[in-house]
Amino acid sequence: MFGTDEVGRDVFSRVVHGTRYSLSMALAIVVIAASIGTLLGLLSGYAGGWADQLVMRFTDIFFSLPAFIVAMAVAVALGRGMVSLVAALSLIWWPTYARLVRGMVLSIKERPHVRAAQALGASRARILRRHVLPFVQQPLLVRATQDIGYAVVAVASLSFIGVGAQPPTPEWGLILAGARVSVTSSWSYVVFPGLVIMLATTGFALLGDGLGGGIRRRPAPKAAQKAPAKPVAADVKEG
Repeated sequence: MFGTDEVGRDVFSRVVHGTRYSLSMALAIVVIAASIGTLLGLLSGYAGGWADQLVMRFTDIFFSLPAFIVAMAVAVALGRGMVSLVAALSLIWWPTYARLVRGMVLSIKERPHVRAAQALGASRARILRRHVLPFVQQPLLVRATQDIGYAVVAVASLSFIGVGAQPPTPEWGLILAGARVSVTSSWSYVVFPGLVIMLATTGFALLGDGLGGGIRRRPAPKAAQKAPAKPVAADVKEG
């Protein structure tokens, strides 16, 4: 359907087979980065003080560096391959989630249901798990869904220049790298793998937008609805 490559292999079969490599690496990057960023963002936003300053200054260091240059350097230092590529891209991706979650936690921790839980003597771990995280996870899911598409492009880009997956792995970026020598003689060899990357990226972006629209129409999590009013009133009088 897509023609053959320079050694006679079917391009369509390689693109289909490469889907599991490209998407699994993109999913792993987002899951690792979101897990690290969410944990640090929760602790930073809720604790405040020196812990907040330490985490935010650490993220500022990453934001001040050219992300892809850092990812290339880390991937080469760890040894070219899919595992090192996932580790390198996760390293530059987590600060975005840390800053996003921190901003939401700073707002959520001032809400009445969180104040009520604090007045009742709930532990920090319980407050974060039961009264803060439910409000964070829905916007976080939207961002993570959209980031999978961006991670597909990042994986393909680094594999294209030889930093990620290595031959004969049928990764999408690596297929495009092999197609460079056949641009003039076989246009389908270049166009169809690139088209698949574009469709995957667009699909995850649209899915994220759809999830965001659905979440905005949903009612608030039950943690806010069950917050007792009496301890809050008592706490206000004491203040």
